[in-house]
Amino acid sequence: MVGIVLPQANDFLWFAYKIFVGISMGHFVDLTLTWYGGETAMLEHVGEETSLNFRKPPCCCCLILPTNARLTKNKIRFLRGSVYQIPYTESLSLLILVSLEMAGYVTEGSLTLASPDIYITVLISLSSFCGIWGLFMFFNITQQFNLLSNFNYAKKSGLMKITIIIINFQSMIIDVCNRFGLITCIPGALSPSGVANLIKAVCVLIESFLLGTMAFFVYKDEGTYM
Repeated sequence: MVGIVLPQANDFLWFAYKIFVGISMGHFVDLTLTWYGGETAMLEHVGEETSLNFRKPPCCCCLILPTNARLTKNKIRFLRGSVYQIPYTESLSLLILVSLEMAGYVTEGSLTLASPDIYITVLISLSSFCGIWGLFMFFNITQQFNLLSNFNYAKKSGLMKITIIIINFQSMIIDVCNRFGLITCIPGALSPSGVANLIKAVCVLIESFLLGTMAFFVYKDEGTYM
């Protein structure tokens, strides 16, 4: 809503929104392990001798990930850490980016190799991909062995997955359209970037309301598990 009223501040607000989503992803991982009963219980449900493919989207082309490895407590903690790092990495990146812009070292929207902005953008993208991979691994493991069905896990993980996909790919599409001049300005009111930010803010507001309402009805009868 703030982004609709102040579209010029949308870049900062979008960063803040993604940090909040990262916190939500970490909370969902905590809920998942709570429903399992902890790391040890998760290992017992999956089976310590069961082999898993860790080369899953969005890191399916990452050759350093094993395609046939046993699940261990250390691997579960690594998956948790890959999700937990998102708000910390992106908060630090936002702090550095704002500080550089205020000091005049970075021009907003500049993505030349000489600008720190491009390296911060790459760092944020890698952080997001790692976090999404970690969360989706929890989804894949749970669904592969048909676990947590008594907690309506398929619906809950589906809502979280839809939210993450919409947030990342919708923003990417709008930004690409803006860079290639497919979004025009509102004369005397907003530049093309401002219009793109306004479209993004309106879409996210509507989607958040719809997905949030759906999540409320999925979780509403679960007491402390909400």
